[in-house]
Amino acid sequence: MSESEVPFADYFIDWFETYKEPKVAYATALRYRATHRVLKKYFGNRLMKDISYDDYQKFLNNFGAKHSKTSVEKIHFQ
Repeated sequence: MSESEVPFADYFIDWFETYKEPKVAYATALRYRATHRVLKKYFGNRLMKDISYDDYQKFLNNFGAKHSKTSVEKIHFQ
């Protein structure tokens, strides 16, 4: 299965567990897992290939409407 055929939130958590989790502090790992929950809630099971840059920007805008700029940056830059 290609990366584009995987749900976005699943790709994110797989990437985190493979590349980041072994190297980050516990508190940082918790933040990544919280990001995964936010992505899963917003995007559900939408595949990577079905999410455009505009879709992702709309997600950030939606998240930013209820959260601080710092919180949006933490989500985006992970």
